[in-house]
Amino acid sequence: MSTTASGSDHDILVELVTTQKLNHQAVLKEISGVQSDIKEVKNGISSQIAEHHLRIQVLESFIQTRATENKIKEWDEATVWVRDFKRTYLMVTGFIGLVGTVIGYFMNNLLNWITAKGT
Repeated sequence: MSTTASGSDHDILVELVTTQKLNHQAVLKEISGVQSDIKEVKNGISSQIAEHHLRIQVLESFIQTRATENKIKEWDEATVWVRDFKRTYLMVTGFIGLVGTVIGYFMNNLLNWITAKGT
């Protein structure tokens, strides 16, 4: 082989190595860009998960508070109903007692009148 041919081969090899290095650097640059994109997506997803977790906690506390308020409201309604029932029961039994007393009084007087008239 001649020295010019080997010099030409050497130049081709040097150019090939240089091109390969440039390609390798471009690929590394692309990979680092993709890595930073992946980190940004990962950070975004992490922050979204944290926000969703916070929202879930707020909703759970709201639901628990609301359930407690509903139970208190139901208890108050039941208490009012029991109080009203007792009041109505006492009024009805009092009225029935009063009517029974009045009827008994008139029947006793009627009986006394009939016996007094008969003798």
